This record gives sequence, structure tokens and C-alpha cells, in this order.
Amino acid sequence: PWSLLYLTGNANPSPLTTEISSLGAQAATAGMDQVAAAIDSAPAGTAVHACGSSRFVRAVQELSAARPGLQLCLQRFDRPPRDGGSTPSFGMILARRGDRIVVPAGTSALEALLDAGVDVPWSCGSGSCGACVIPVRAGKVRHRDAVLTTAERAEGRHMVACVSVADSPDLVLDL
Repeated sequence: PWSLLYLTGNANPSPLTTEISSLGAQAATAGMDQVAAAIDSAPAGTAVHACGSSRFVRAVQELSAARPGLQLCLQRFDRPPRDGGSTPSFGMILARRGDRIVVPAGTSALEALLDAGVDVPWSCGSGSCGACVIPVRAGKVRHRDAVLTTAERAEGRHMVACVSVADSPDLVLDL
């Protein structure tokens, strides 16, 4: 007997979710909000494979720590920032909500948004999928992604929240 639960942060179907659904009743897909429940209900001896951003893999690792009978296999898909620079501290002003969020040095804009309870879709955490592209109203962005075109970067109207940072004290986001 076997079962497979594929957890994804992206609400849009992908080729992998379609393939998993075709495997039958033993296979299912679920949202990231179900990670804790999936790990908590896994019987001893379950192989738990976590592949993705360091943030996701770290969360799975922490949740699994209370379950010593699980067999963990971890793989991180992060990459260093494209410009090789550090991640500075900066502010994000959420124009529609009226909130200001401070992004501490070493933290991504995506992490700060998620920690503040802002629902931002995401998937890879490495700037290569485009799931966390968010609109920018004002401020200068230092792009570190592999998603936006040169023209889109020059416009400065979007940023990939998992890897891009501010090149100004604040960014005003259309959130």
C-alpha cells in the first residue's frame, strides 16, 4: 500500500499536479496550508520528501522534529541573489491595505509579507517560477530574478518577491 500527497503553494494546475491526479485515489494534491496536518497524520515509517525553498524545507523539518518515526529526504532549490549582494533592510508600503512592513536584512520581501499575514502566492522561492510576482507602484527595485524581461525590469512596475529587494528606502506595492 502507498499514498502520495503533493503539497503546492501555487493554486494553478501544473503538469505535475495533473500527472499526480492521474495516479488514482492514492495520490492527491493539497495546498501549503495543509503541510502540518499531513505531517501530523503520517504514520511512522513514512518517507517525507521536501523539495523547494529553504523556508519551506525548514518548515517541514521543524514540523517533522516532533515525529521521530518519519524518514526525511530534503532538497533546497534556493540560489544566491543574482547580483551576489546581500539582502538589505527596507520598507514596503502596502498601498491598498495602508500597512507598512519592514523587511529585516537577510529576509526576503516574500517572507516579510507572509509573516505579516499577506496572502502572496509563491512556489519556488528562488526567483525562477514567477508565482510571487507583485505589482510595484513606486520605489526602485533591484531585480534578482530569472523571470522578468529586461524591459519589465526597466519599467520597475513588478518585482519577484522571493528574491528582489529595494534599491530605495521603501517600495510602494499594489497590495
